[in-house]
Parts: sequence; C-alpha cells; structure tokens
Amino acid sequence: MSGNPLGFRKKLGLSLLAVVLLYWIALPILPFLDIPQKTLVISVLAIGGELLTLLVIAILGQEYWAQIKQWCRQQFEWAMRKFKRGE
Repeated sequence: MSGNPLGFRKKLGLSLLAVVLLYWIALPILPFLDIPQKTLVISVLAIGGELLTLLVIAILGQEYWAQIKQWCRQQFEWAMRKFKRGE
C-alpha cells in the first residue's frame, strides 16, 4: 500500500496548527493560574508556539498557508463589518 504522503503532511500540519491555536488560547489564561515559575513557563510556551508556527508553515507549504491567511482575513473583515454596524 503506497499511501498518500501529501495527505499525511496536510493532516500533520493541520494537527500542529490546532496545537498552535491552543498555545495562543492558553497564554492569556496562564498568568491567572497558580503554577510555579510562571514567567519561565509562559516564556517557553510563547517561544515554542512561534517555533511550532514556523514548523507548520514549513510542513503545509506556502500555498496552503496563504489559503489559511485568506480565510482568517475574511473572518476578520466580516467581524469588523458587523462591529461597525453595531450588531
């Protein structure tokens, strides 16, 4: 069975992208938790999130990353239009 390496790369890249999103959701919450060496943990997570983002870009490729950015831009523009209308 030969498998599809592009499909595996896409799944791996999207899975790692989900982990990156979890990193950035967790970062604002961490200062309110009672954990030892909070500064070190937050710094390591921020740097790790950035490095993981670069890895995701390398795995998915520039074209797919451009599609993700375009989708995010559309969502942001939709939210801004909704905010300006006062909804």
